[in-house]
Amino acid sequence: TDFNETEKEQINQSIDQAETKEMDRWMDYRDIFKNNIDYEGLMQHYEAYVPEILEIMVETVCSKAQYFRINGSKVPAERVRERLLSLNFMDIEYVLEALLDNTSKIQNVRAYLLATLYNAPKTINTYYQNRVNHDLYSKQKQGW
Repeated sequence: TDFNETEKEQINQSIDQAETKEMDRWMDYRDIFKNNIDYEGLMQHYEAYVPEILEIMVETVCSKAQYFRINGSKVPAERVRERLLSLNFMDIEYVLEALLDNTSKIQNVRAYLLATLYNAPKTINTYYQNRVNHDLYSKQKQGW
């Protein structure tokens, strides 16, 4: 079938509008995350890592996928989005500290970070309690 120039122009405008709307959606989520996690505050201490984490969060929330693989399990995308949108400064700082403390080789850094971000609200308290216990036990063992 032949399209006349008006029809082609309308199709191109529709595509441009859809792309613009999608870009706006990504920018909106980027701004939401920056606010939620105090992006500027994190950048003062973790400048090399924060932009990458932000992009993983935005890409995941804006993805059209129905499921994400987290720790080897299929997790509904909506649950992952909710969890990522609930993250704050302390959660991201915890993820970064855990990453920097890790000495084992990470095969898939993106998958590792997504799993760590997803799990952060549920594991942060145990992580810090374990660090306190370790520090106290180490000092007692040394005779403090």
